[in-house]
Amino acid sequence: MNLKEILRSDVTLLDVRSPEEFAKGAFPNSINIPLLDNAQRKQVGTCFKAMGRQAAIDLGNQLISPEVKASRIKNWLDTLDRHKDTYLYCWRGGLRSKTVQQWLLDAGRSVPVIPGGFKALRTCCLEYFASPPAQQEILIIAGRTGSGKTPFINQFSNSIDLEALANHRGSAFGRQSSEQPVTINFEHALARKLLQQQSRTRIILEDESRIIGRLAVPENLFRRMSQASILVLESPLEDRSERIFEEYVCQALANPESNREQLGQHYLDALQRINRRLGGQRCDDIAVSLSKAFSLDTAAPLFREKHIVWIQKLLNWYYDPMYDFQLARKHDRVILTGDCSTISDYLLQKT
Repeated sequence: MNLKEILRSDVTLLDVRSPEEFAKGAFPNSINIPLLDNAQRKQVGTCFKAMGRQAAIDLGNQLISPEVKASRIKNWLDTLDRHKDTYLYCWRGGLRSKTVQQWLLDAGRSVPVIPGGFKALRTCCLEYFASPPAQQEILIIAGRTGSGKTPFINQFSNSIDLEALANHRGSAFGRQSSEQPVTINFEHALARKLLQQQSRTRIILEDESRIIGRLAVPENLFRRMSQASILVLESPLEDRSERIFEEYVCQALANPESNREQLGQHYLDALQRINRRLGGQRCDDIAVSLSKAFSLDTAAPLFREKHIVWIQKLLNWYYDPMYDFQLARKHDRVILTGDCSTISDYLLQKT
């Protein structure tokens, strides 16, 4: 397989770089079982720069005792037993990859090395962002906060959920309980999704700012998104409030790592981040309503109603006016406005 085929496929990638390198960026479906640990890699690298390749190889052999070598070979073989289609790589597909490949060959297993290693795979991703399929159309699904854009686009096989890849729901209140991926991993996961959609005549994306949490959509892709046709998904305030209540309150509290006090404080902190745009008096008003709602037990009779109060204030005073302002600037790109059924019918005709 060529690099693009490897990136978009479900093959397992055996990453033999050090844990430190792996933490800075890797690829979907990769498993890190290093040849050298962080300290060993540093020693060998210093030796290579000072004394050359052969001296570095000799030092590496000294650092890896027969017992350690046997243990690592066993780990690699166990991984290969669990994942039949596997490629291995290091930073450039050089010495470390070739060493592991030879050790595995000596143990009776042949595993292909990715030419150019991590660097070549990453270059492939970046080049694809720069030169996407010329005839591929992007369609953008827009809509007010809570209109259900994300679950809507996920119904379609030719969609890509940017918020899921970024592990962030794209607003001041959208931080997830788990951390966002590092930038490189977000870019690699996105490149993989785009490559999997390479043969499609169009792909569906949600209307996003370039920054999702702390991650940035690659410049070329965002430029295409900024020029794409827009379909506006409409939903009544009551329905949007219910969706937000279910996702941001009920589902969040269902997480065993979350509790009412922590979640309430998280949203109060998020509220302070938009204080200047919202206005101090309205911010204080919402904060009071939010605190009252989170002071109630989930089984309390007014639990839902109290949460709907602060959610609707936030929508009416902040998110809806901001959305209307932003959409007005894109009105020339809007080709259709309607409910789920209307937008879905259009997309199915176009797919």
